This record gives sequence, structure tokens and C-alpha cells, in this order.
Amino acid sequence: MSRNSYYLSNVALLAGLAIVGSVVYASYNRMMDWAKLIVFWLGASGMGFFLLYRILARARTYRRTRPVYLYPRWYRILCALLLLLGLWAAISFNYLTLATWQKPAFYWELLAQEQPSANQYAVVWKLGNQRFRETVQLESLRLTALADVALADKKEKLEIVAGLDSITVSVQPTAGAHTREIQLPEPCSLPPLRHRTLTLHFDYRQHFAIFSLAATYRNVSVAESPQAKATTFVPQTVVAPQYVLIEPSFAGVVEFSELARRVRRPAAQTHEPLILALGRSGDPQALAVLLELLQGRDPKVKDAACRGLAELRDSRANPALIRLINRENHPQAVRALGMIGSEEGIEFLVRLLGDDQREPYLRTAAAGVLSESSHPLATKALVALLRQKAGTDVLLQREGLLALVKMNDSLAAQLTLEMAREPRSGEQVRVLIEVMRELEVPATLPRFAEWLRNWRRYDLTLDDVQLMLDYIVAGAHTNMVATLIDILNHEPTTEAQSRLVQALSRLVQQDLGTIHFPALNHDMVVANERVISAWQQWWGQARKQPGFANQIVPTNTSEQL
Repeated sequence: MSRNSYYLSNVALLAGLAIVGSVVYASYNRMMDWAKLIVFWLGASGMGFFLLYRILARARTYRRTRPVYLYPRWYRILCALLLLLGLWAAISFNYLTLATWQKPAFYWELLAQEQPSANQYAVVWKLGNQRFRETVQLESLRLTALADVALADKKEKLEIVAGLDSITVSVQPTAGAHTREIQLPEPCSLPPLRHRTLTLHFDYRQHFAIFSLAATYRNVSVAESPQAKATTFVPQTVVAPQYVLIEPSFAGVVEFSELARRVRRPAAQTHEPLILALGRSGDPQALAVLLELLQGRDPKVKDAACRGLAELRDSRANPALIRLINRENHPQAVRALGMIGSEEGIEFLVRLLGDDQREPYLRTAAAGVLSESSHPLATKALVALLRQKAGTDVLLQREGLLALVKMNDSLAAQLTLEMAREPRSGEQVRVLIEVMRELEVPATLPRFAEWLRNWRRYDLTLDDVQLMLDYIVAGAHTNMVATLIDILNHEPTTEAQSRLVQALSRLVQQDLGTIHFPALNHDMVVANERVISAWQQWWGQARKQPGFANQIVPTNTSEQL
């Protein structure tokens, strides 16, 4: 081979190394595009040419009739191995680049952190766009407090100041108790292969806190021609891979593994908030750590681990929580099952609610968490259980109906009216009164009319009567006036008469006198009779007014139902 090929291979090696090095540097800084990828293969080809020359080069000699290899065998074998290794590295780099382009366009990268002075901490993040044809439109930046505890003065608040590039932006609390939103200038976009810097300053004093950062953005693909419209994609959310940990003796950005290590090293004031922070983080590694804590002996740690699992909402925790309930009757585990909301957990809670052998506080906890569940199975199973056992179990009737009111009030109203048609004890009627007051459905008024008229027969108290009267007055149900006056006319005790007159006065805004209770002499009795007669006379005139149409009369209660 000619000497020119030798020099050309050396030049190709140097140029290839320079090109590949510059492209790898651009990739490290998330500045890759198709042009750089093509240039990378040109540089890699130059390096490959250098190695192929060393493997295949031959020289003519006067000693032999045909050319011989220019380089020794061991050297050619080494070059062949380097060629194969380089080819594998180039293909891997190509694959990783294509895989990176499939990842979210937006990325977080930690640039710097420092503590300018005691109790102050600053951290700088890069907010970047690793797409080469799409613009990232930032919609929101959120700072979520996974834990925030004032260790000394409980009223002392942690102060946060944010800056985007060189512009100071405000940090405002949102409707969520633990989230603050960083106010972005309008519009806030990241052009292809560009980035901006976010600076956060914390003035924390005696605080323990853990923060996570998240960004919500849209990709905007700009068409090549100016006349074409840009395409906007669905919003996506990317969470920063590290967490900001702040405590009196330390402040810095840490990985989840550091949080897991610290949770195994208990501290009196920060152990419980740290456990809750693991659950709120949503990290895939959090489940194993929380399940490990659930096996401990400390009741406070178990409570916190259950609450952390409730925040994590991973259904793989169900078996451990069910075992804890069956073994220790743990109410916090009941709440965690309900918060997770999986089918397995809901089925267990429904069975627990209907088991009259279990502790009342566990069944109450099960009803409470079922009321917050949106799972369709919970509603269906709860209705079936109430129809089957509510007649014999007052606790199940109360907690189950109140839970159903929050889940499906129309279904709860239907089921409550079905139960009200059957003869009930005073305790069961009290439960129905409480549920009907929560429902605020006019269809319950005929039943109230029946119970008010015969409150002694249903073994109710005057307090129960007062609850029904308050409901009628609060709802301005003037179609109950005839019922109340009829009951007033037949009521033998002055105490009940007094409550009825007060309710009527508030309901129709009329003052026709006050019932004397107790009636200590004949004059008071006569005065009370005069008040009752006045109401009867008033009703004889008022009943003809349009505002008092469609009265619910006690004697017609059964027909209306």
C-alpha cells in the first residue's frame, strides 16, 4: 500500500477522535440532534479506517513473490478487537441516543448547591429540553413538601425564594396542603436543545423538611413551513430525581436511598414525618422500606408506616395490611386499605363492616374509609350488606348508611326510605333521622310527619323531636305546617308544645305567643290553650294561600309513602 494511505489513516484517526469526542460531549450536555448523530458515524468511520488499515495493510518485498502483512500478527489481532469493541460502542451510543429521544423532552439536572450562611441553603437546577425539533412549553413548576416540621417554634414558617434565570419569581401555596407553585412568567418556553436555570433559596432555621420538585409541560412541534400550524401535545409531568432535605445540622440534595437509610435511624421529632415522606414521594423503592417498618414493634412506627402506605397507594401492600388488621386489630391499617382503594382491600373492608364479631371501632373505621372510596364495588357490596343485616345491627345501619350518603346520596335515600317503611326500634329510628338530616331529601318529610305524630310509640325522646323540627325549619319546609299544627293540637305535654310553637314561629315568621313551660297554675294553662287556639285560627286563614299548598298531613302519611 502507498505511503499516502498510511498518512491518510493517521489523519482519519485524529479527525475521528475529535469528532466523536465533540459529539459525546454534546450528548452529555443533552444537545444531540440528527446532524450530530450522522457526524458521529463519520468520525467513527475515520477511526475504523485507521484500524482497518493496520489490519489489512501489506507491503511488497524482494524476498517473497507476493505482498506480506505490514504489521505483526499480535498487533493486527489487537486492532481487530479494538474495531469490534468500537463498533459495539458506536451501536450502543446510537441506541442510547434514540432511547433518550423517546424519553420525556423535559429533564431536571442539579447544577450547584451551597449554604451561604447558617440556616440558609441555595440550590440551582437546570430545566432543559433534550428534543431537537420540539419546543417545551412549561405550564407549572411545583414544590411539594413531603415533610415540613418546625422543631422549635411551631408557628415559625420556612421561607422559600425562587429565581428563574436572573428573574425573581414568587412561590405561592396552592389548594393542596403540601404544595407550593412557582409562578412562571408568561410565556415560559424552552427552545430545542436549550435550558434555563431555577434557583431556590431556603431560610429554614429550626426546621425539618423534605421537598420534591415537579414540572408540567407540553411539547410544541413547530412545522418547517411558516404557514403550517404548530402541533401541541398532551401535558406531561416530570419529577426531579433527587429530593431537597433540610434539617438543622444538614441541608442538601439527596437520593431516595439516603432517605431510606435515615428512616432506619430513628429520631424523636423527625422519624414519623420522614416515614410519611417516603409514602408521599411515590418512589418505587418506598414500598419495601414501609413494609419493613410495618414489621417492627413500636406502635408509633407502625401507625406512621400505615399512613405512609396510604399515601403511596400501592395495592401490593394489601396482604401485609390485612395481616396486621387480623393480628392486631389495627385501625390505621383499615384506613390505609381504604386509601389504597384496590378491589381486594375494598372486599375485605366490606366483610369487616358486616362482621358483628369484630370490634366496633374497627367497623366504624371501615365504614369511614368506604365512604371516601369511589370504587363501584364498595357501593354495590355496601348496599347488599345493609339490606341483609341492617335490621339487626344498629352500628352497621348507622355507619353503612352514612358512608353510602357520601358515596351515592340518591341510592342512600332510596335505601333509607325502604328501611323507614318497616317497624323499627327507637334506636334504629334515631339512626334513620340522622341519615335523613344528612340527605336533605324532601321525600323523607312524610316519614318525619309520622315519627313526630307518634314519637312516643317509636320510643323517641324530645331531643329526637327537636332534631326533626330543626331540620324542617332549616329547610323552610312550609308544607309541614299542617302536620305541626295538628300535632300541637293533640300534644298533651307543655314541653313538647313549647318546642312545636317555637318551630312554627321560626318556620312561618309569626309570633302568636309563647307556651309556658312548665305551666305552674291555671292561668298559665289557659294562656297556653289560647296560644294553641291562635295557631289553629291562623292556619284556618293561611291554608288558602299559595305558599302553603301540598301540605303533608299525618293522616295521609301512609298513602304518600
